[in-house]
Amino acid sequence: MMVVYFPDYTDKIKQELAALDPVLCEALPITLEDVFEANLINEQDYQVFV
Repeated sequence: MMVVYFPDYTDKIKQELAALDPVLCEALPITLEDVFEANLINEQDYQVFV
């Protein structure tokens, strides 16, 4: 399973994804927290508190 965030989702991206023939592909509403998480791409960008 992949969760992907496209900051600039275009018709071209939509067509390219459809061409991959995924089992399930749907657009879901996102929160501000989702945007922050999507932009934290390196481990040093965040800290896990245990």
